[in-house]
Amino acid sequence: MVAVQIGPAGLAVIGQYRNFITALSTLAGGGISNGIVKYTAEYREQTALKGRILSTSFALFLIVALLVALILYVNEIPDRSADAAAGKRTLVVRLSSAAVI
Repeated sequence: MVAVQIGPAGLAVIGQYRNFITALSTLAGGGISNGIVKYTAEYREQTALKGRILSTSFALFLIVALLVALILYVNEIPDRSADAAAGKRTLVVRLSSAAVI
């Protein structure tokens, strides 16, 4: 049904979007998700070491997620006037010009 509505080009765009989301998820996780699971299971009895692993991984996740959010935010700035003219209500459009930069 979707393929009939959007055609081959639309399906290609959906595929690229899904690949982009997967890449962002891996980037946001720092690519360390498997390591966290492994070492959490391996050191499940050693609570101090397990806590250090989890706190370090959380800090890494937070830093990378904030960096990705900043990149996405900065990427919207050049489109501010076009988005406003089109009636889009992105974060950059909602903020004043002085607050954007």
